[in-house]
Amino acid sequence: MEFHPLLQSLGAVPEPGEQHLRLRQDYLGGRGPLRVEVAHTYTDGPPLAEATTCYEWRHGLSDIVTALLGAGLAIEVLRETELLPWPRFAGMVPADGGWWRLPDHDPKIPLMFALRARATP
Repeated sequence: MEFHPLLQSLGAVPEPGEQHLRLRQDYLGGRGPLRVEVAHTYTDGPPLAEATTCYEWRHGLSDIVTALLGAGLAIEVLRETELLPWPRFAGMVPADGGWWRLPDHDPKIPLMFALRARATP
C-alpha cells in the first residue's frame, strides 16, 4: 500500500486560502528529481535541527507496474482508493474505519493504491 502518484502531484497541501485542489507537480517522471526544502521527515516527526534538501523522483503507476513485471513478479491485485489514513487536505471528511476522503461534491480521485505481486517460478 502506498500513496498514489496522483496524490503526490497535488503537492503537500494547498496554498493558504486556496479552496480547490490543483495539480502542482508532474504526475509522470522524466524531468529529473524534484528538489524540496523540508523541516520534518516524511513521517512528520519532530522538526529537524536544520532544513534538509530532499530530492524526490516521480513515478507514475505504469512505471511501478512495469518495473515489477520487469523484475519477474506476477501482479495479483492492483487497487486504487479515494481514502487516506489522515486528513491531508482541508475539507476532507471522515470515512469508515478511521480513514478520510474528499467530500461528496469533489471528484473521486485515487489517493492511495494497493498492489500485491508474487515471484513467478
